[in-house]
Amino acid sequence: MNEFITVSEAAKILQVSRPYVYKLIESGRLVAEKRPILRSVRIKREDAEKLAKELAYQPVQPSAKPRP
Repeated sequence: MNEFITVSEAAKILQVSRPYVYKLIESGRLVAEKRPILRSVRIKREDAEKLAKELAYQPVQPSAKPRP
């Protein structure tokens, strides 16, 4: 069975802010179930953990200009 977590819990797993979790949801990178009657959003823990691994392994892009 899938465990659902809150936006705050997802933010802790992803090591990002709550507003950034909402941006991830809006962009489609993180799937969320919106519960309008309860005025809440729930995210599958599995999805948050998977995205956390992806974010942890993203290579840093070098800047266009070398630092002096």
